[in-house]
Amino acid sequence: MSNNLTPIKKTVGFEPTEETGNEEENGLNIKYKKQDYGYDSLSASFEERMFNSDSNPMINRIKSPNTKQPENNEAKENANPQKEQNTKQQQKQQQQQKPNLNPEKKSQKQMTRAERRALQEKQRAAKAAAKAAAGGNKNASKKQNNNNASQESVNQVKPVPAQMRYDDPKKRNKAEKNKTINRTPAQKPVALFAHLTQYEKENDIVAELKAQGFIHPAVLILGLQFSEFIIDGGNARCIAMLNAFKKVISDYKTPTGTSLSRHLTSHISKQVEFLSNCRTLCGSMKTAIRYVKTEISKLSIDLPDEDAKSLLCELIDNFIRDRIYLADKIIITNGLKKIKENDVILTYSYSTIVSDLLLEAHQKQKINFSVVVVDSKPRYEGKLMLKKLVDAGIKCTYILLNGLSFMLHSVTKVIIGASSLLSNGAIMSRVGTAVINMMAYDFKIPVMVCCETYKFSESVRLDSFVWNEIGDPDELINNKIVNPLTQPPFIASRVPKEQSSDEILSDWRDIPQLKLLNLHYDVTPSKYITMVITEMGMIPSTSVPVVLREVTGMGMA
Repeated sequence: MSNNLTPIKKTVGFEPTEETGNEEENGLNIKYKKQDYGYDSLSASFEERMFNSDSNPMINRIKSPNTKQPENNEAKENANPQKEQNTKQQQKQQQQQKPNLNPEKKSQKQMTRAERRALQEKQRAAKAAAKAAAGGNKNASKKQNNNNASQESVNQVKPVPAQMRYDDPKKRNKAEKNKTINRTPAQKPVALFAHLTQYEKENDIVAELKAQGFIHPAVLILGLQFSEFIIDGGNARCIAMLNAFKKVISDYKTPTGTSLSRHLTSHISKQVEFLSNCRTLCGSMKTAIRYVKTEISKLSIDLPDEDAKSLLCELIDNFIRDRIYLADKIIITNGLKKIKENDVILTYSYSTIVSDLLLEAHQKQKINFSVVVVDSKPRYEGKLMLKKLVDAGIKCTYILLNGLSFMLHSVTKVIIGASSLLSNGAIMSRVGTAVINMMAYDFKIPVMVCCETYKFSESVRLDSFVWNEIGDPDELINNKIVNPLTQPPFIASRVPKEQSSDEILSDWRDIPQLKLLNLHYDVTPSKYITMVITEMGMIPSTSVPVVLREVTGMGMA
């Protein structure tokens, strides 16, 4: 082996280049690098120890580039002194070009105004970051504990807060204290409708002593009639309420130190509260109440009380005439265009506007048609409709709701009434209406709804759970057939009856797992409604927002 070559790397199967030396020993190719300034010698002892040992040779051993070689460095310094000077100059230039990362701190006197401002902002930012870090450390454990629960409830809908529901104990107690009458809460309320008021049926409703002097006698009588269903139906209840308001306004005396336009509104609100406690207000009544309060607020302060009272009574009469009576006449005129010869018209329960339309078509227009009256428990209101049509000589068929599918194959039209028409186009009417409309939709039968525009509501409801009226659960039992020719069913059904022990479900209150639910309304989506017949014409049910905007612009609402 040559002694004037320095071994750098020992590889197997390495092919030397022009700048490398090559020597073969023990079947291995050893690479050598030629030095520009001479060759170092390799001692024989090192060679024997590293390559001639019985143990495995150290292959691919490379000297670390960071290890110091003082002899080689001295040789390099002696060989290239100019190169070292050049590198030092380059390093100085690079240091001058780099920014000073650690400048000497200046005192605030030596700083300029901009530098002092920048320093203050930097200190504020550091202080805020420190506070945020401290707060994050405190809440870190809480966030980690809540991570699992939050991940599980990502796809779950947040529950309604307790303070927004009527079944909240605090809210219920507060509502009970503010009530003007005593009502007994339901003994077995349905949990699904716990957010709605549920009361026991009582033979009489007694106003509290604190309400005396504030509730007008006409309103007291009207509230009892509402609770006993002696006055029923949207139009009938609204007209009776407005007539009672006329008496309240006529007997009203403005207290000293206030004006009629400011105090009468609160006085009317107390009457409304009493009526709502007797029975839930329907959509048409809410529109009429809003109209009366709006007209009261428009009164001038300088207007004498007697003139203001007479003006309000006149406005109420105009509302009843224009929005109810005249509207019904126009609806009947528009509805007659849709009734043809030999039609089979299906209607449900009892509606004043529908009965007037059918009687008008038969008596004055002399149209030959037949009617299918569908009725349901517990109040059998369809019997009153049947009585009127039979007395007029119209051919009728009477069925219950469970037999509807057997009659739809011969029906050509469905005409029903509505309690309220919602802003999303849904119809709120007596419970059972949605079933009829959906089945008629499947049978490709057009569904027409007769509804006055004052029943249009700005509210939106997608189902019957958010808002509804819960009736007496005892009505679901003790249902005896009443002859509509002798006594109207809605009066006969309110006559107190003694429950006999042999009646079915007579002891339902003693059965823990049994609860009875008597709903009054349901909601029909807009897609099942063909058209709505109003005093403004025949429109789709989705045009409610447009009609409300027009009515508001004309000052009718």
